[in-house]
Amino acid sequence: MFTGQQDGSYTFSGEEKFTQAIQSLTSTEKHTVYLLSGHQEYPASAMSIFKSSLAAANYDVKDLNLYVDGKIPDDAQMLMLLGPQNDLSDKEAELIQTYLKGKGKIYIALGFNKDMATKWKNIDAIMKTYGVQDQHAIAIETKQTALYDPLTIIPQYGSHDITNKLSSNNLITMLSL
Repeated sequence: MFTGQQDGSYTFSGEEKFTQAIQSLTSTEKHTVYLLSGHQEYPASAMSIFKSSLAAANYDVKDLNLYVDGKIPDDAQMLMLLGPQNDLSDKEAELIQTYLKGKGKIYIALGFNKDMATKWKNIDAIMKTYGVQDQHAIAIETKQTALYDPLTIIPQYGSHDITNKLSSNNLITMLSL
């Protein structure tokens, strides 16, 4: 299988698809992951590649809006909170804390939001349970040029198998905000 890229080039993904097929045939265990919604998270429809990658690794990906459902389903093996723009309600936080006290797991990916430091007490409380403290900060690039602003970070790579191809092709990674 060939997949197109934005620049018109194509990459061969047959080996990846073949590996995924073998994995799905040899492993019958499915893990159920719920993507939380209701806080202006990244919409599940915009994460089709992410969801298909999880599905290929035997994860059953479902959406969960705790406002609507009122509980965390019994088959939930992990919750994912991806890029919320609003804090959890007290009731949602209570449901999640109870779920996590059992064998539940959560993955939280936060972007920057100006209200985080003053209004997001529930997400902070969940993270604090595990010793994680959100600094409510953004990184600033001190080497500003005319090509990008101080909120865009361009990391310097050392020599490593993971980054050598980027360096040899003179590619950079830009991380904005």
